[in-house]
Amino acid sequence: LYKITTDQDGQISESELYRAVDGLDPKYRESILAVYVDGLTQKAAAEKLGITLWTLRWRINRGIIDLKSKFEVKG
Repeated sequence: LYKITTDQDGQISESELYRAVDGLDPKYRESILAVYVDGLTQKAAAEKLGITLWTLRWRINRGIIDLKSKFEVKG
């Protein structure tokens, strides 16, 4: 496990963000990318991936939790 570094303004570099996303479980990564990068609606993404809408939402939430665990949180 690695921790993502931030610049003086607390911003994460795009390359580090992509590296963190690449490190996700593939089912979480593909769900997140379909919605947040490809711009599909959740319904369209679920259909594209051949999963239920509920499953897509669960995978996105779980992926976000995993991403958050890679960031150092202060306070």
